[in-house]
Amino acid sequence: MKKKINTKKVRMKKVKAFILAVCTQFMILGNTVAVFADTGSGSGLLTTTGISQIDSVLTTIKSLFLGIIALIGIIILAKGIADTAQAYQQQDSHGMYDGAKGIAAGAIMAFISAVLTLLGL
Repeated sequence: MKKKINTKKVRMKKVKAFILAVCTQFMILGNTVAVFADTGSGSGLLTTTGISQIDSVLTTIKSLFLGIIALIGIIILAKGIADTAQAYQQQDSHGMYDGAKGIAAGAIMAFISAVLTLLGL
């Protein structure tokens, strides 16, 4: 019976690692969709190519990826809150720490589009 529990724990760790890797790749793709071009005066970066059709497609792709990341972030945030509450009830400090990490990661992913908007991307 104990072996089944251990294998379930190992399997869950592998699933969590896979989900983390996929989310990281989505974040990398979402952050590199914007096209940067110099204005020529060296004053900063523009997020435009100068061709409206290409800009609209890139904006759509960026919005899609950021939406997917936000959706996954909300799920991770909810799971982190549930894990933290369960660990608090059982007085498990390591579980509370893991739950807090899940809350932080989920919040960052859920609000990544707001962060990028503040950065001007």
